Amino acid sequence: MAYRDALSSKATSTDVIETGEAYQAGQLAKSIAQKAMIFDTLALKYVTDEPFCVKCHQAGVKAANVTIVGEASWEKTLRTVDEMLDKIERSPVLKLATTAEEVMSVSQAGFMAVVLVTQGAGMIGDQLWRLSLLHKLGVRSIGLSYTTSNDYADGCGETRNAGLTFLGRDFIQAVNELPLILDLSHVGHKSREEATELAHWPACTHANAFSLVPNDRNIKEETALAISAKGGVISACALPKTVRNSNPTVDDLIDHLEYFKKLIGETKIGIGFDFSEGLQVTKSIPAASIKWRTQRPDIFGTVDDFYSTSFPKGIETIMDLPNVIQGLLDRGWSEETIEATMGNNWIDFMKRAVDDRSNAN
Repeated sequence: MAYRDALSSKATSTDVIETGEAYQAGQLAKSIAQKAMIFDTLALKYVTDEPFCVKCHQAGVKAANVTIVGEASWEKTLRTVDEMLDKIERSPVLKLATTAEEVMSVSQAGFMAVVLVTQGAGMIGDQLWRLSLLHKLGVRSIGLSYTTSNDYADGCGETRNAGLTFLGRDFIQAVNELPLILDLSHVGHKSREEATELAHWPACTHANAFSLVPNDRNIKEETALAISAKGGVISACALPKTVRNSNPTVDDLIDHLEYFKKLIGETKIGIGFDFSEGLQVTKSIPAASIKWRTQRPDIFGTVDDFYSTSFPKGIETIMDLPNVIQGLLDRGWSEETIEATMGNNWIDFMKRAVDDRSNAN
């Protein structure tokens, strides 16, 4: 049963209830959100600040991949890592985690685990040794390119869709030699296809299905299959334009999860919300967002949309997380599959891509 149709067919105490413009999850969905290993595979760095870290924790998030930078200079990247490590250390809610085992331990101790990640790799340049230093500082996933082109590959915003450079191939080999995940969420179609072929542990921390919404930020079917074949996970995200071109809802987001579940299987899917609530509250839109919302509003929406357009109806903030679980229950998903999708799949992937390789070294 589709989420939006729940009220008209059967509404019980554990079914979704639609009241006016609001969605409300039932008690079962709320219970799953609190007990399950919810791993948001892409959050922005504002979640290390209060009150946002507290809201994430209250919503049921047990762990999150938190972005240090998209594309930035090496100096800015190091400053940001230092700043975030300080925030995590001072936080009453957060703890740094560098392995799946640590994520589980932190969660069981009642904290929210933070795994440091990037969405691009421009800071590395031709100094591939920098990858090793980022790993030593706690980074466990690195994006190939963040919408723009860099020394390695075209991002999803580049219309030429040129693919990998020779240096990009060297970069992927350097990533392969470390216990690092290669994130292909913001990469162009050809770059993503070529990188998947070369990478040992490719994944998409936050990407939706191009077959459902032909937005260049989304992933094409054949590449999704190739990532899955290498053991990677693809996490759907709530970025409005990638969920549906206009007026998206939580039901549309669930359509993407269902699509991936049927395409690559229930053990290879996750959720990476990519919320920007903190940026909207502080009105601190990044320069990169201004650039790409100006040049590619078809992908991200306009600059005005950043402040005026909410995330999909029913999942406007992290506090609405149980609504996603309710929607999956309404579609007939088992609790086991829901818990896998909401975090256990990424934990299993991280064990293989990070923990096992760290132990081998």
